[in-house]
Order: sequence, then C-alpha cells, then structure tokens
Amino acid sequence: VLVATKSGTNLIHGSGFGYYRNQDLIRTDYFSDPAHGGLGKPPFSREQYGGSVGGPIIKDKLWYFGSVERITQVFNIPRPQVYINQLQSLATGLPGLGVQASGSVGEPSHDLLYLAKFNWQPSAAHSVFLRWSGESSFVNNDFASNTAGLLNWQNGVEDKNVQFLMNGALGDAWVINPTTVNQFSAQWMSFKHDN
Repeated sequence: VLVATKSGTNLIHGSGFGYYRNQDLIRTDYFSDPAHGGLGKPPFSREQYGGSVGGPIIKDKLWYFGSVERITQVFNIPRPQVYINQLQSLATGLPGLGVQASGSVGEPSHDLLYLAKFNWQPSAAHSVFLRWSGESSFVNNDFASNTAGLLNWQNGVEDKNVQFLMNGALGDAWVINPTTVNQFSAQWMSFKHDN
C-alpha cells in the first residue's frame, strides 16, 4: 500500500472542518425506549474537528505542511430493564460491593491525530522529505457490555484501552538522468497499546 501525504506549496493554503452530533439526532433504541422498560435515550455526543496548513519557508526550496484532527465522543450502551433490576438487587443485597445500577454503561473516547512534514529541494536533481505523525487515543469500557457490573470505586471504568502511535519517515528522490531515478526512504514506528 502506497500512501501519499500532502506537501506545502509556494502559497500558504489551509483548511478546517468541524462535525457535531448529539442524542437529539439519534432515534431511541429498543432497550432505551420506556415502552419496553428502558430509562429513555442515553446521552451521546460526538465532536470531530481539525485542520491543516501548508506553505513556503524558502520559496521554491523549502516547504512545510501540518495537520491535526481531534475526535471526542461520549457514548452510552443502554441496559435492558431486566439487567437494571438484577443490578439493583445485587446492590441492595451486597451494599459493600458498591455496584452501580445505572441505566447504561458509558464508553467515552478521545482520539488525536497529527502530522508535520517538510519538503526540501536542494537542487533540480534531489527532492527530500521529512515527516512526523502520530496518534494518541483512549476508550473506556470497550470490552464491557450492557450487563457489566460497574463498581463505584472504579469511577465508572471497567477497562481502559489506551493507544499511542508515533511515526517518523525521511526520503530522497534523486533524478540521476532522464531515464534513471534512485529513491531512498526510511521509516521508524513506535506503537504502544495498554488495555
């Protein structure tokens, strides 16, 4: 798989975007519907925003490009009334256990992606690039189902899935003559996943 990333140009260009959605734009699911024993629509929100900018550092020689994207989501898995009743019985029967008999299990998540890139043309025969990118994200309760018995000392978190990715790359495309091109590239990557 070949992936190409944007590069800066001799003019400064940029872009930005934003996206927002909440529970008012979502239909009530079967388990949340009070007609089926639910507690109503659980809260939900998703914010996704970011942008990019690129331009010259030295005209016709050195350019920069950068981008960033952030995603924040608050999502809740609704519980059927039968599970809520069971958890309430457990909380009443064993109060020292600290069971939370809530109507849903929260799955908040955050994701941050970023990229910085520099292109340099020291001569007509060489084109050099340097790129750094990464991602930092987490999601809570991604292995929990709507039957999860969250405990109050856990602060609503049964499990936390954390990921951190860094990537660095550099390369040089050398036009030796009209029929021969030599391309060198190298990449370093680090990926940490803690669940």
